[in-house]
Amino acid sequence: MRTLKSFSVLFVLVSLFAFQTSVYSQEGKGAALETLGAISAAMIYNTYTTIGGIADGYSYEAYKADYVMQLMTEQVGLMDEMVSSYEKLNESGFIDDPADESYILKLIKTCKLLRDEAKYLKAYAETGESSDLDDYDTARKDAWEMISDLLGLEEE
Repeated sequence: MRTLKSFSVLFVLVSLFAFQTSVYSQEGKGAALETLGAISAAMIYNTYTTIGGIADGYSYEAYKADYVMQLMTEQVGLMDEMVSSYEKLNESGFIDDPADESYILKLIKTCKLLRDEAKYLKAYAETGESSDLDDYDTARKDAWEMISDLLGLEEE
């Protein structure tokens, strides 16, 4: 009888520990996802303003074409890495909430638009072709639309 009672107490303690660990695990996952969201929001906003600032600097002849091309090559590489990381995260099974998955998919699309924006600015700095400038402007506007949606910014 004493063994059964000891086993019952042990079972209850193990069950409570497992439940508590599961709750902490879910809280930790939630905190990690919130942190990822905050960092991602800052990254897309800052990338957008960085590319735009460099474009402005180039248009006012503060930057030479080869410097703009170098900076945009770096931005393209960073956005490629971000897309790859977000795709791996999305495929990992860690994201199990449809709203979180939707957010990650929007981040992927936004990073691709930012990458395109940087590619077109680089092409414009290299060629001076107005079609590259038009493509840059289209990507810039599309990227801002996604960013303002993700960050909940109001249109003016």
